[in-house]
Amino acid sequence: MDYSLYRFILRFLMPLFFVSLGVVAQTENKQLLNVSVGYGLSAPFEETSIDINGTGFYAQGEYVIKYKKWFDYRLYLGVIFTNTDASRFGSYEVSSNAVMLGSKVRFSAPIPWVAPFIEIGMGGSIGTFKTILPNKSLKQSGFLIHIPFSLGLAIGKNRNYEVEFTYYFHEAVRQFNGALAFGFTMPIRKKSK
Repeated sequence: MDYSLYRFILRFLMPLFFVSLGVVAQTENKQLLNVSVGYGLSAPFEETSIDINGTGFYAQGEYVIKYKKWFDYRLYLGVIFTNTDASRFGSYEVSSNAVMLGSKVRFSAPIPWVAPFIEIGMGGSIGTFKTILPNKSLKQSGFLIHIPFSLGLAIGKNRNYEVEFTYYFHEAVRQFNGALAFGFTMPIRKKSK
């Protein structure tokens, strides 16, 4: 088993996670809710003789704590349901049916109207995963660690509309899940005392 991903988590992502918690403690406490929906995809890490993938549905909700215009912390909960077209790929399959949860940080360019962003974090997925290729057969159900990574654009006067490419890397089954997603961010109203 290749432990390079786990070494990466321990060396880079875990310190990033704890630093982000410290940043959240110093926040202005601007709280937002983000909802995104998109076209889901599952694909293997390795290139094979056939270009195999699974497609389906992706949706995610995020609780956002805004620290600065260029930095925020996000807790997410999402789902992905993908299947491989058996008539096209036969007995080969790359599919995921899972609930994903975790935390990530977003770094945005503080540009009005169109702001590019990048996100990275750490999380886990609960569900069923299959990566059945000519040279390997991996099937797992239960809890798997994943690394989320996203690139996108926040659009609008308040940058509350989003278009993003989002990915979740699952080392245990040698596949990634991704989506082309469209999202909307809204403030969470606080009750007045």
